[in-house]
Formats: sequence, C-alpha cells, structure tokens
Amino acid sequence: MGVDNMQNPEIDSEDIVVEKVDSSIVDDANYIEPVAAVNNAQISTATKLVPHWYILHTYVGYENMVKDNLEKVFEKNNLQSRLLDIKIPDEEVYEEKNGKRKLVKRRMFPTYVFIKMEYDNSMWHMITKTRGITGFVGPLGRPLPLSEEEIKRMRLDEQPIVDTNIVEGDQIRVVRGSFEGNDGVVSSLNLSQGKAKIKLEVFGRLTDVEIDLNQIEKL
Repeated sequence: MGVDNMQNPEIDSEDIVVEKVDSSIVDDANYIEPVAAVNNAQISTATKLVPHWYILHTYVGYENMVKDNLEKVFEKNNLQSRLLDIKIPDEEVYEEKNGKRKLVKRRMFPTYVFIKMEYDNSMWHMITKTRGITGFVGPLGRPLPLSEEEIKRMRLDEQPIVDTNIVEGDQIRVVRGSFEGNDGVVSSLNLSQGKAKIKLEVFGRLTDVEIDLNQIEKL
C-alpha cells in the first residue's frame, strides 16, 4: 500500500491488521522492545546504501512515541548515520468549539510515521520490534520505498528555514523529544534543515546527536 491508498484522514481498515496489545505495557512511553544488535561491519563497504523514504504503521496515538523510540533504537545500535529523518505530517485547520473558531494542528495521516533511512534487510527486526510499530507499509508488510512523485506530493524532503538565536558553542537544554531534560553544547548548525548537532552524554559517554532546533532552548 502506497500513499495513494492513504486517504486523509480515513484509511481503509482492510489494508492493515493491527494486533491487540496489552495496554498495561503499552502505556509506558519509555519502554523499548528489545532488539537484536546490528553490526555495521557486516555491511559490505563496497555496497553503497541509498537513503529512501518508507512508511511505518503505528498504534493509534503513538506516532510521537514511535519517533522517539526509533531515534533511541538507532542510537543504541550505533546506526545514527543511517537515520536521516523521521516525519509525522500535520496540518493546521480551524475547528468550531462552543461557538468559537480555533486554529489547531492535526495529523494528516493518523497512525503513520514516515522515515528516511539507508535500509537493508538486517534492520527489519530492529525496526518492526520497536515499541508502538505494527509494521512497514508495503507488500506482506515488507518495506516499500516511496516514489519520487509521492515524495514531492507529500513534500517530505522540504525543510523549513528556521529563525533562531542559537549559535555554535551555546549551552542548550533539550525541551522535547527522546533526550528531553538533557543539557548539551551546540557543535554545529544546519539552518536550512532546521537541525543542530549537539554534544550530549548518552549511555555514559559524550556523543554528537543531531536534533531539531525546535526541540532545544538556549540556557
């Protein structure tokens, strides 16, 4: 199933089978399903992996949790360089409530997360076993890269220009996302992509982590 079958906001329930989950476990947003480690050395250096966009299906309301958990899983398995982007498209719409018109954000594709990565088959179990994910969108649940036409239509590769007073060397605090509450130092900025590379202590050691600028604040 590709983008053409993802009607907004309704999705054909016959296209997806969502397994029942124990709510007493799922409610723990910090829990990550154990995954098998992926050894980068097993990937031939002669094979150049090309990044593609893929679609993942999630449990209802777990899109942000899945984004955070995927970032942690890629970090845990030392695969950060192969994770290029994760997007949860939303849109601003007006809603009427109690006679008042209010501008709100809502998911364009509820229960779907878009991920751009350098994928190979060794990563399938790592990704599909991540908490909150029911599987890839594709034939028999296998990953199916989006076409260039679909990527352009979804505007997945468009990046906002961010206005920020943060500069390299600034002390910052992460205010949202999987590293929320951690302090770090800005190593570099990519304003065209709205991202910063910061030094954070991860698993007991200083690590360069790329993060969205809207997830950090200057101290």
